[in-house]
Amino acid sequence: MRITASSSDIAAPSGPVPSSSRPPVPSLTGWPGSEIMADPITARVLFSVWSGDPAVVVPSPPGAGKTRLVALLAAALAHRADLRVGIAAQTREQAVEIARRLGTLTDRAALMWKAKAPAPDSGDTPVVSGQKVRWQGDVGAILIGTTARWLFSDPDRVGADVLIVDESWQCTYADLGALGAMAKQVV
Repeated sequence: MRITASSSDIAAPSGPVPSSSRPPVPSLTGWPGSEIMADPITARVLFSVWSGDPAVVVPSPPGAGKTRLVALLAAALAHRADLRVGIAAQTREQAVEIARRLGTLTDRAALMWKAKAPAPDSGDTPVVSGQKVRWQGDVGAILIGTTARWLFSDPDRVGADVLIVDESWQCTYADLGALGAMAKQVV
């Protein structure tokens, strides 16, 4: 069913509306990841996740901006919906690159890293390992790690509301299926 309305169908209020009774209008810009709304395709991905679709697939060729979409989507979901967003990258280098990108957008991200390995330069994103791998605070947060790191993690401790799998075509079918246990929604 499709509902449309023209400006003549909407009744104008009679007289001025007191400013104290007007509901606040949410800002469409100025929040981390708001650039996702600039393009109808990326905005549709955000809407699909907010709508609760259990799986969202974004097919596109190499170099089309999927990693940028991952960073914007994660920031938007963490800040605007207060969701716990997990990001699974296929390599350590990809995870570090996503952490650097998110460091410029938000302070709610953390990079999961192996405890005995030297910490990488992840920009403004903190690196967590061992027992420190957990969600920061009660509001939306972002955890970034490799697919292998996510599969090694305890879903009861670091399970996400949404798990975004970057470059999922590089993932084995078994690993991609196993990642589904880490979140209610997978992008």
